[in-house]
Amino acid sequence: MIPSRYMGPIHATGLMLREEGIRGLYRGYTAYLVATAFYWAVVPLLAEFSLARSAIGGHYYDETDDLFD
Repeated sequence: MIPSRYMGPIHATGLMLREEGIRGLYRGYTAYLVATAFYWAVVPLLAEFSLARSAIGGHYYDETDDLFD
């Protein structure tokens, strides 16, 4: 096992603050926000479109004209 540089989350936070400053803690946060915004925008749209095309959403196609045969 490779020894870790950090001994825990508090130690890691303190070390990052000392070495990189406050910007080091938030590096990569923009990518996280973009990915989260994409998820929150696209997933509900896909769910709505898939539900609208399903029988549960009221869209169905029945080729038979006879209901009681």
